[in-house]
Amino acid sequence: MSLCECGCGGTAVRGSFLPGHDQRLRAALEAQVGGILALRSLVEAARSFYEGSLSDQALSQVVRGVFDEAGENGQAEQEGSSCRTEVLAAARSVLKTSGRDTFTIPEIIAYLRAAGSRYAESTIRTHIVSRMCANAPVHHAVTYRDLVRTDRGEYRLSQHAPKDDA
Repeated sequence: MSLCECGCGGTAVRGSFLPGHDQRLRAALEAQVGGILALRSLVEAARSFYEGSLSDQALSQVVRGVFDEAGENGQAEQEGSSCRTEVLAAARSVLKTSGRDTFTIPEIIAYLRAAGSRYAESTIRTHIVSRMCANAPVHHAVTYRDLVRTDRGEYRLSQHAPKDDA
Protein backbone atom coordinates (compact mmCIF):
# COMPACT_ATOMS: atom_id res chain seq x y z
CA MET A 1 0.00 0.00 0.00
CA SER A 2 1.14 3.54 -0.83
CA LEU A 3 -0.21 7.06 -0.86
CA CYS A 4 -2.34 7.90 -3.88
CA GLU A 5 -0.22 9.85 -6.38
CA CYS A 6 -3.02 12.34 -7.14
CA GLY A 7 -2.24 14.05 -3.85
CA CYS A 8 -5.56 13.34 -2.16
CA GLY A 9 -3.87 11.71 0.84
CA GLY A 10 -5.72 8.43 0.35
CA THR A 11 -4.06 5.02 0.35
CA ALA A 12 -3.85 3.16 -2.93
CA VAL A 13 -4.36 -0.58 -2.44
CA ARG A 14 -3.11 -1.50 -5.91
CA GLY A 15 -0.85 0.58 -8.07
CA SER A 16 -0.24 4.26 -7.59
CA PHE A 17 -3.81 5.61 -7.51
CA LEU A 18 -7.19 5.05 -5.92
CA PRO A 19 -9.77 4.13 -8.59
CA GLY A 20 -10.38 7.12 -10.88
CA HIS A 21 -7.72 9.27 -9.25
CA ASP A 22 -5.35 8.95 -12.21
CA GLN A 23 -7.96 10.94 -14.14
CA ARG A 24 -8.18 13.42 -11.29
CA LEU A 25 -4.41 14.00 -11.59
CA ARG A 26 -4.62 14.26 -15.39
CA ALA A 27 -7.37 16.87 -15.14
CA ALA A 28 -5.40 18.85 -12.54
CA LEU A 29 -2.29 18.84 -14.77
CA GLU A 30 -4.34 19.96 -17.77
CA ALA A 31 -5.84 22.78 -15.72
CA GLN A 32 -2.37 23.99 -14.67
CA VAL A 33 -1.19 24.34 -18.27
CA GLY A 34 -4.42 25.38 -19.97
CA GLY A 35 -5.76 22.11 -21.37
CA ILE A 36 -4.81 18.86 -23.07
CA LEU A 37 -3.38 20.58 -26.18
CA ALA A 38 -1.04 22.69 -24.05
CA LEU A 39 -0.01 19.57 -22.14
CA ARG A 40 0.71 17.87 -25.47
CA SER A 41 2.85 20.86 -26.51
CA LEU A 42 4.89 20.55 -23.33
CA VAL A 43 5.39 16.81 -23.79
CA GLU A 44 6.34 17.20 -27.46
CA ALA A 45 8.81 19.97 -26.60
CA ALA A 46 10.32 17.88 -23.80
CA ARG A 47 10.70 14.91 -26.14
CA SER A 48 12.33 17.08 -28.82
CA PHE A 49 14.69 18.53 -26.21
CA TYR A 50 15.55 15.02 -24.98
CA GLU A 51 16.22 13.87 -28.57
CA GLY A 52 18.45 16.88 -29.18
CA SER A 53 16.32 18.55 -31.84
CA LEU A 54 15.25 21.43 -29.59
CA SER A 55 17.64 23.80 -27.82
CA ASP A 56 17.27 24.68 -24.17
CA GLN A 57 16.37 28.22 -25.21
CA ALA A 58 13.61 26.96 -27.54
CA LEU A 59 12.31 24.62 -24.81
CA SER A 60 12.22 27.56 -22.43
CA GLN A 61 10.19 29.58 -24.97
CA VAL A 62 7.65 26.77 -25.35
CA VAL A 63 7.31 26.38 -21.58
CA ARG A 64 6.95 30.13 -21.04
CA GLY A 65 4.44 30.35 -23.90
CA VAL A 66 2.28 27.56 -22.48
CA PHE A 67 2.27 28.99 -18.97
CA ASP A 68 1.77 32.56 -20.22
CA GLU A 69 -1.26 31.37 -22.14
CA ALA A 70 -2.56 29.34 -19.20
CA GLY A 71 -2.32 32.41 -16.97
CA GLU A 72 -3.71 34.72 -19.60
CA ASN A 73 -7.10 35.03 -17.95
CA GLY A 74 -5.37 36.21 -14.80
CA GLN A 75 -2.80 38.92 -14.36
CA ALA A 76 -1.69 39.21 -18.00
CA GLU A 77 -5.14 40.29 -19.14
CA GLN A 78 -5.49 42.68 -16.24
CA GLU A 79 -2.26 44.34 -17.37
CA GLY A 80 -3.66 44.56 -20.92
CA SER A 81 -0.82 42.53 -22.43
CA SER A 82 -2.55 39.28 -23.29
CA CYS A 83 -1.69 37.46 -26.49
CA ARG A 84 -5.23 38.17 -27.69
CA THR A 85 -4.74 41.90 -27.16
CA GLU A 86 -1.43 41.84 -29.03
CA VAL A 87 -2.85 39.83 -31.96
CA LEU A 88 -5.80 42.22 -32.32
CA ALA A 89 -3.50 45.27 -32.29
CA ALA A 90 -1.17 43.61 -34.81
CA ALA A 91 -4.09 42.69 -37.08
CA ARG A 92 -5.40 46.25 -37.06
CA SER A 93 -1.96 47.65 -37.85
CA VAL A 94 -1.29 45.14 -40.63
CA LEU A 95 -4.70 45.80 -42.19
CA LYS A 96 -4.21 49.56 -42.03
CA THR A 97 -0.74 49.36 -43.56
CA SER A 98 -1.67 46.89 -46.30
CA GLY A 99 -5.02 48.45 -47.23
CA ARG A 100 -6.50 44.94 -47.45
CA ASP A 101 -9.31 43.52 -45.34
CA THR A 102 -7.49 40.23 -44.66
CA PHE A 103 -4.17 39.26 -43.11
CA THR A 104 -2.03 36.13 -42.83
CA ILE A 105 -0.48 34.40 -39.85
CA PRO A 106 3.12 35.16 -40.96
CA GLU A 107 2.23 38.87 -41.18
CA ILE A 108 1.00 38.88 -37.57
CA ILE A 109 3.98 36.86 -36.32
CA ALA A 110 6.44 39.18 -38.09
CA TYR A 111 4.68 42.25 -36.69
CA LEU A 112 4.67 40.90 -33.12
CA ARG A 113 8.27 39.71 -33.35
CA ALA A 114 9.33 43.19 -34.52
CA ALA A 115 7.29 44.75 -31.72
CA GLY A 116 9.10 42.60 -29.15
CA SER A 117 6.17 40.41 -28.11
CA ARG A 118 6.95 38.01 -25.29
CA TYR A 119 4.68 35.33 -26.77
CA ALA A 120 6.04 32.30 -28.56
CA GLU A 121 5.16 31.84 -32.23
CA SER A 122 3.17 28.71 -31.33
CA THR A 123 1.06 30.69 -28.85
CA ILE A 124 0.34 33.38 -31.44
CA ARG A 125 -0.61 30.74 -34.03
CA THR A 126 -2.88 28.96 -31.54
CA HIS A 127 -4.67 32.20 -30.79
CA ILE A 128 -5.21 33.07 -34.44
CA VAL A 129 -6.28 29.66 -35.75
CA SER A 130 -8.17 28.40 -32.73
CA ARG A 131 -8.83 30.56 -29.66
CA MET A 132 -9.80 33.74 -31.52
CA CYS A 133 -11.28 32.27 -34.71
CA ALA A 134 -15.09 32.24 -34.85
CA ASN A 135 -15.29 29.46 -37.43
CA ALA A 136 -12.71 27.11 -35.83
CA PRO A 137 -13.61 23.99 -33.85
CA VAL A 138 -13.75 24.65 -30.10
CA HIS A 139 -10.64 23.13 -28.48
CA HIS A 140 -10.23 25.54 -25.55
CA ALA A 141 -12.25 26.32 -22.45
CA VAL A 142 -12.14 30.02 -23.35
CA THR A 143 -12.62 31.10 -26.97
CA TYR A 144 -13.37 34.38 -28.71
CA ARG A 145 -15.06 35.30 -31.97
CA ASP A 146 -12.58 38.01 -32.94
CA LEU A 147 -11.41 36.60 -36.27
CA VAL A 148 -12.94 34.79 -39.24
CA ARG A 149 -10.96 32.46 -41.47
CA THR A 150 -11.60 33.50 -45.07
CA ASP A 151 -9.19 31.12 -46.82
CA ARG A 152 -6.32 28.82 -45.96
CA GLY A 153 -4.05 30.86 -43.67
CA GLU A 154 -6.04 34.05 -44.27
CA TYR A 155 -8.17 35.87 -41.69
CA ARG A 156 -10.17 39.05 -41.18
CA LEU A 157 -11.47 40.81 -38.09
CA SER A 158 -15.03 39.79 -37.23
CA GLN A 159 -17.86 42.07 -36.21
CA HIS A 160 -17.43 40.65 -32.68
CA ALA A 161 -13.82 41.84 -32.29
CA PRO A 162 -13.39 44.47 -29.58
CA LYS A 163 -12.97 47.92 -31.14
CA ASP A 164 -9.71 49.01 -29.49
CA ASP A 165 -8.66 46.48 -26.88
CA ALA A 166 -9.60 43.05 -25.59
